[in-house]
Amino acid sequence: MPDLYAKRYTLNAKRGFTLIEILISLFFVGTLVTLLFSASSSLLTKRRGDLQDTAAKVASREIENLRNQSFSSITSSPLKACPSTQDSYKLPNCQISRTVTQNYDGNSNVKQINVNVSWTEAGQSKSLTMDTLIYSGGI
Repeated sequence: MPDLYAKRYTLNAKRGFTLIEILISLFFVGTLVTLLFSASSSLLTKRRGDLQDTAAKVASREIENLRNQSFSSITSSPLKACPSTQDSYKLPNCQISRTVTQNYDGNSNVKQINVNVSWTEAGQSKSLTMDTLIYSGGI
């Protein structure tokens, strides 16, 4: 009799997964997908921040170069390629321009400098602008 019972049990057994097994596997897949999206999102955010930091360094160097020039030689410059430095190569299609406002606030001894650094990121144009004031007698 035990043989008949064993045969009957094996005849009723179906191949496949149980509902619990499917739910557990869906939970694991969902968890992995969530981890993947959060990791890729944080990497993209870090990349954007790094590019903005690099643009800020390029703009700061331009301002420091202007501070080392004589006051009368500081003029506006059209859009040009970023100078080749250790950081500027990280910015795709990097361009820099500056605008100089003479007689800032009615004072002929002060110039307002606007430095604009632009680059492309994922096909979109991005830019960063820094402003400073330069006095004829120095900082």
